[in-house]
Amino acid sequence: MIDEIDAGKKLLRAGFIKSKLEKEFIAVQKKSGKSLKDYIDSLDKKEIIKYADQEYAEHDRLVKPIPTGFPSPLVTNKNQTVCVRLHLESFNLSIEELYYWILHHVRQDWSFSNVYKISDVFSAAEQSAFFGTAQQRLGIQQDRAAQYLKYIADMLKALFQVVREARILDERLTFYNDVQNDIKDKKMLLQNQT
Repeated sequence: MIDEIDAGKKLLRAGFIKSKLEKEFIAVQKKSGKSLKDYIDSLDKKEIIKYADQEYAEHDRLVKPIPTGFPSPLVTNKNQTVCVRLHLESFNLSIEELYYWILHHVRQDWSFSNVYKISDVFSAAEQSAFFGTAQQRLGIQQDRAAQYLKYIADMLKALFQVVREARILDERLTFYNDVQNDIKDKKMLLQNQT
């Protein structure tokens, strides 16, 4: 349920004042000598309801209309009410991309230069989407780090085998070198004796 007073204060701060009472509101505010924010905070419940240009919608038949927290819809020159409302429910998508696309679409394609976002019921959506994306990137980085560590471990295993084979070859070479040296020594002794 929308709190009529808080919604009214937000609307007044955003400049949504009933057109018939706008001059009176500004005159009284200037006369009080307070800033706009302080003046709005000092208003009582009746004055907020009197000045705020707030939409009241009927949700059920034969029930008193309740405040929606949105400004009153536009009235065209044919006295027809124009109200554009967008509801989007998606539990696994990021809201920012769609929000900015719609904002651009309404401003550029529909030629509404003034678009007001009065209340945001998805206040945690930006952070949760950012957190989800950050966690996804973190997971990818952790997977890559694990792959690099696996490659390093495999290279170390192969390196130990190479070192072992080099030692075995070195031992065999020492046998051949010892035999060669013995043969050379014997030839030199034979040559010296003759």
